[in-house]
Amino acid sequence: MRVDYYLADQNPHRDKSLGITAYIDGLLCTLAETHPELECRALVSRSSFRPEGSRGLQCLPWRTDSTLARLLTDQLHPWFVRGERPTLWHYPKGHLPALFRPRGPLVGTVHDTILQHYADHYPRSRSRAEFAYWIGTLRRSIARFDLILTISEFSKRSIEAFAERHGIRCPPVRVTWLGARGEERAGGPLSAKGNHVLHFASALPHKRTQTLLQHWQVLQTRKVELPVLQLVGGMTPETRRLAESLPNVQIAGRLPDAEVEVLITSARALVLPSEIEGFGLPLVEAYYSGTPVIFVRDATLAELLPPGVPGSFELESPDSLAVALESVLRMPESQCAAIALRLRGELAWSICAERTLAGYREALL
Repeated sequence: MRVDYYLADQNPHRDKSLGITAYIDGLLCTLAETHPELECRALVSRSSFRPEGSRGLQCLPWRTDSTLARLLTDQLHPWFVRGERPTLWHYPKGHLPALFRPRGPLVGTVHDTILQHYADHYPRSRSRAEFAYWIGTLRRSIARFDLILTISEFSKRSIEAFAERHGIRCPPVRVTWLGARGEERAGGPLSAKGNHVLHFASALPHKRTQTLLQHWQVLQTRKVELPVLQLVGGMTPETRRLAESLPNVQIAGRLPDAEVEVLITSARALVLPSEIEGFGLPLVEAYYSGTPVIFVRDATLAELLPPGVPGSFELESPDSLAVALESVLRMPESQCAAIALRLRGELAWSICAERTLAGYREALL
């Protein structure tokens, strides 16, 4: 079986969707190790991501890290594929060309429908034209795929609801889950913890960095005893001003992955106030490092954890956050280790690869 992956739309040095690049890198490396008989080939550009796990590359002779070049390549790339036709195509970003349909079965990974969530709840975050283009692309793609792979049961329900909302055909949707960095550390010895909790700050409104800081300010005003809150990542100017005004809040900015890993490992907890996530990769990586997680109740993240795990809170309630924080800081190491082992048993890259390969076989039937 030969699978061709369209990767010319992934430019890690300028993309917001770095998680998709990490997904396809982990998947292809695992498939290369576990299924050497599978021929994985990648269509890339001069600027795009090039995975280590592919058996062959076809490089388009131009860059795709400008908007115009990217959009034209998305639409026209089937014209430029050389050689024997692949058994099937896999589109890891879930976007198919509108003008030309590649020959053969088409499999797409649709990670989430957060774009629709933004159109509904944050309509000023993009122009009407951008929303129309990308939602239209997602509608057309979903209707034309032979099979959709996705990364969580929440995302599967969201894709099916999106298709119903827009009155389009929805092909079969299969959940593959995905792996995470550090799965080899799950349940192992822990490093010493500091006196900080960690939050991956973001300017994206659904990540709710500003909401977290507003709650932190309320709790500080009430003299609640809090650890140091460490912020890693970017944020809006308004949110940064709020963070700078609060005592015991440290702003680290953007850091290399190795430094972020050290901070996760040494944190007493990771705070994830996101109102919606397709999967929740930071939660998994934190537990692999022995760091418990505070997360929004009824969000996707709860799907990954056993019932009754401490740490969930109501997004709009600082009191609920305080209770979640206190309960997480009391969690014994043995409980964190047990959760990490359970996650590794359900979400390892080997499981993602096997479920993906089963999806390929289903698409060929």
